[in-house]
Amino acid sequence: MRCTKCNTDVPSSYLKCPSCGQGFHGINTPSSFNQSNQTASQSSTSYQKSSAQIAQNALLKIANIGARFVGMLLDSLIIIVPILIIGFLIGFWGGLLDEDDQITALKAQLVGLLLGILYEAVFLSSPWQATPGKRLLNIKVVDLNGQPISFWRGFGRSSAKILSSFFLIGYIMAFFTENKRALHDLMAGTIVIESK
Repeated sequence: MRCTKCNTDVPSSYLKCPSCGQGFHGINTPSSFNQSNQTASQSSTSYQKSSAQIAQNALLKIANIGARFVGMLLDSLIIIVPILIIGFLIGFWGGLLDEDDQITALKAQLVGLLLGILYEAVFLSSPWQATPGKRLLNIKVVDLNGQPISFWRGFGRSSAKILSSFFLIGYIMAFFTENKRALHDLMAGTIVIESK
């Protein structure tokens, strides 16, 4: 019998053509040769995608630690003004209510800390991918694939800076880790790169 698809001469006892996989007698399964070719093709495509991702990541230029430090100082100068205003208002309100000074001070510190965390999380998850201080120095924060981070990842990274601040160990780690990642970057799965 002759295959209707590739015109190969096939014995009538065969259920499918060994050349093209055309099924006979109601069988429409491709041959194992075609299946292995399809699997190899999928593997090749997967390899090409991962190679492209590696090539893309190789183009990321890690930001200089000095630029990151200056960016952090600039952000501190920007955020300190609203924190001081809010702290003053909390203190004033606490004085009106005749509240204990220590409780008022604790409230002001917690609100200031939360405001600082929100400041960074909002800006890092924005289209800028950087706080104003970082943006002035042409650096931004991305995930390990070079993609923008979400608000919650930015919130986690900013919150983790509390741990990095203990004896500055988390910041010092950036001098010794791959891709100059501080403790908060390791915890959040982020890297700081130069903007293109």
